[in-house]
Amino acid sequence: MLIEEIVTRLAANHPNSLPLDFPEAAVLLLVTMETSPHMVLTKRSDRLKTHSGQVAFPGGMQEASDADLLATALRETEEEISLPSNQVKVIGQLNQVVSRHQIKVTPYVGLVAADVELIPCPRELHSVFKVPLEFFQNNEPDRIDQLGFRNHKLAVPCWFYEGYEIWGMSAIVIADFLHTVFDLKTAHLISS
Repeated sequence: MLIEEIVTRLAANHPNSLPLDFPEAAVLLLVTMETSPHMVLTKRSDRLKTHSGQVAFPGGMQEASDADLLATALRETEEEISLPSNQVKVIGQLNQVVSRHQIKVTPYVGLVAADVELIPCPRELHSVFKVPLEFFQNNEPDRIDQLGFRNHKLAVPCWFYEGYEIWGMSAIVIADFLHTVFDLKTAHLISS
C-alpha cells in the first residue's frame, strides 16, 4: 500500500538542517490515508502582508511558547485549518528550506484520515484543497522557475491544479517529498 511505502521511506530519511541563524518556522505536509492518497494545501488570503494569495502548507513562525518546531507546525495547522493535533500522525521530516524573507522553515509530514474536516481560517486563508499524489507523480511541471539564494540557483517546478498555481517554496517542499518518497527528481541545483 502506498501509505506504508511513504511511512517506510520517511522513517529512513535523514533530513538536512541548515546552519543559518535565521528566524524559524515550520509547516505540515499532510497526506490523506486512503488508497489514492491526497496532499493537503492551502491558498493564503489576498489580504495578508506576506505570500498573499499563494499556495502554501499550513504552518507559520515559531513562538516562544512552542516546545519545538513540530509543536509550531501542529499549532499553526490547528489555527489555519481547524485540524487538532490529535488527528495528525506525524511520520517524518523533510529538508529545511529558506524562504525569500530569510526564514528557515522545517517541513514535517503527517497522515490524516481521508474524510477529515478541514475548515480554512478566513483571516488567513482563502481556501484549503487536496491534490492527489498521483497528480505530482504523473504530470510534468507546467513550468520551471529559477529561484536564487545567496550563490545558489535552484530549478523549481510549478504545477497548475484546478486553478491553483503551486510554485515557490511550497513546490520546493513538494519536490523534496517526491524525491524522498518516490525517487522523483523535479528540482535541482543549477549552479553554486
